[in-house]
Amino acid sequence: MKNGIVNFMYKTDYTSNVMVFVEEENGAGEIKKEYDARRALFGIQPAHVQQFLENQARILAETLIEPKAPVHFNLPEEVISRPGQAAPMPVSEKQREQLVGGILNRIARSEIRAALQQRIAELEQSTSQPIAVGAMLIRHVTAMYLVHKMLPSGRTVRYRTMDGEEIPSLPEENPREAMKEINPSRHPGENRGPESS
Repeated sequence: MKNGIVNFMYKTDYTSNVMVFVEEENGAGEIKKEYDARRALFGIQPAHVQQFLENQARILAETLIEPKAPVHFNLPEEVISRPGQAAPMPVSEKQREQLVGGILNRIARSEIRAALQQRIAELEQSTSQPIAVGAMLIRHVTAMYLVHKMLPSGRTVRYRTMDGEEIPSLPEENPREAMKEINPSRHPGENRGPESS
C-alpha cells in the first residue's frame, strides 16, 4: 500500500484456470509477469497453432482499427495449456467459431470494440481450460500484432481508457491515419503476423 492506495492485480493460474487477486505495490511488475507467462504460453504452442493464432490476430487487429460488424474469429483446434504437457488439448468444435455483432444484433461501429473485448473476456473465464487458454492466446497475439505490425515505429501514441478499464488501451487518434502520415508504404491490411519471440 502506497499513500493509502492498494493496487489489486489478478494473476492467472494456468493449471487450474483460476484467477487470484493479489495485493501489489507495483502493478507494473505483475503486468510484466503476466505478459511473460502469456508469451511463454504462445511459445510452447505447435507451429500450426501459432500460425493460426497469428492469422486470427490480423483479422481482429484490423477490426479494432477499422470497426465493422459482424466480427468472425475462431479459436484454435487445440492448445497446450502448460509447459511439459504431453499432447495438445482439443478445443470443443462447437466453441471454436465466434461471432460478435451478428445480423440480428446490430452493433454500432464504436461499440464493436467493446463487444469484442467482452466476448474474449467471457471466453477467458470459461470453465473449459482449452477454451480459456485459446482466448488468452488470441488476446495476447492480437496485442502483439497491433504493437509490432500496426503501430508506426518512432512515434509516440497516447492512449485513453475505455469505460470500466484501469489501463489505457485505445489510441486517442485514428492509428490508421497516423500510420499513413509516417509510413505511407506500410498498410495495416498487409498479411503479416506478429513477430515470434
